[in-house]
Amino acid sequence: MTVHSAEHGAEGPGAMSDVRQAQLDILAQGLEALAMPIAVVHLNKVVLTGNTAFHEAFPDAAAGDLITDAWARLGELVKDEAGELVRMPRAGESAIRGSKRVRLQPVTLDGMTEPEWFVLVVERRAARRLTSDNVQQRFGLSPRQAEVALLLAQGHTTADIARMLHLTTHTVRHHAEQVLQRLNVRTRQQAMVRLRDGTARGPKARPSGGFTRQ
Repeated sequence: MTVHSAEHGAEGPGAMSDVRQAQLDILAQGLEALAMPIAVVHLNKVVLTGNTAFHEAFPDAAAGDLITDAWARLGELVKDEAGELVRMPRAGESAIRGSKRVRLQPVTLDGMTEPEWFVLVVERRAARRLTSDNVQQRFGLSPRQAEVALLLAQGHTTADIARMLHLTTHTVRHHAEQVLQRLNVRTRQQAMVRLRDGTARGPKARPSGGFTRQ
């Protein structure tokens, strides 16, 4: 990924020019539309910006641990200008702690030979195992609610889901509200993250068919 500007020279996150800030703002707008956790990280491991899914999944210290782990797995030791060995992250992907797959993509700023920014993408392995049956069982959803939940996890809008399931938008909104309640979240974005990473605690089904909270 290359970001062009008329300005040259390396800049740290604490001394970012208006041009660099504008470039970062454009990146941030694009990331916010994506459901999976994504952040732009500076070479010194500082998060410059991240979408809502990233900040909800990796608040503060958790984000630092994630980046340190990614740097260790997707980096190599090189000598800096002073001759000191430093670990330079490289493009690639790796499984981290067995439950997440992390990808790094360098962002090359115009006029620079080495990247200072990296796009960090977190893919949850659990997302690939989501099925209507296991979502229904894990969170105590009805079959229709489970279908809506899966489509929410994939980032579909109310209109999309209504068209795909041949329902009215009013009915889809009702099912979506029930899904949020079962997952103990307030927003669809939170539901998407929790369905993917398995952090939500849904209600347990009673033998009689009712539900009880965990």
